[in-house]
Amino acid sequence: MGKVVDKTIDGFFWFIYDFSNKRWVFWPLAIGLAIYLVVSFFLSLGVNVTTSLPHKYYLIEKQFDRDQLQSGDIIQFKYKDNFGFNFNSNFLKVIAGREGDVVKHIGNDVYVNDKHIGFAKLFAGKEQEGVPLDIGPDGIIPKDHFFVYTENPDSFDSRYKYVGFVRKDFITGRAIAGFGEN
Repeated sequence: MGKVVDKTIDGFFWFIYDFSNKRWVFWPLAIGLAIYLVVSFFLSLGVNVTTSLPHKYYLIEKQFDRDQLQSGDIIQFKYKDNFGFNFNSNFLKVIAGREGDVVKHIGNDVYVNDKHIGFAKLFAGKEQEGVPLDIGPDGIIPKDHFFVYTENPDSFDSRYKYVGFVRKDFITGRAIAGFGEN
């Protein structure tokens, strides 16, 4: 006579109940799910969809001390405008300045602490071809903010008003490794 299974347990939970007596199915699923949940709490994969950074993929650390971020760190943050990109898009950029650093524009050349970091274009390229771009903020970077950029001349970053200084609470991760040629 066959085994009787209580059919009052619905959906996925019935599946687990039915196969829980077959350890070869249940335990690898449970362990795999536990590993996935733990790893996804601490890490994610960032995809660089432009050529602004040297790698296509970045391993993003999600649990870290944002007060320890330094110039040169690559961060992932939520873009909080909708000029050319979706609101809340993830951006990957390099920190060029922290709170207290000084940003200045001489013409369209951009400097952070008197170090030339790039040129701010007057008009957007690619999807926003020909649309005027407003120059980003000048002056002392405020508390809990960062100036971000990449060396790519087409990078959409803090050189422009639409990105501006990035608030610390918009930062969702720090890149700890990059791979895949861009």
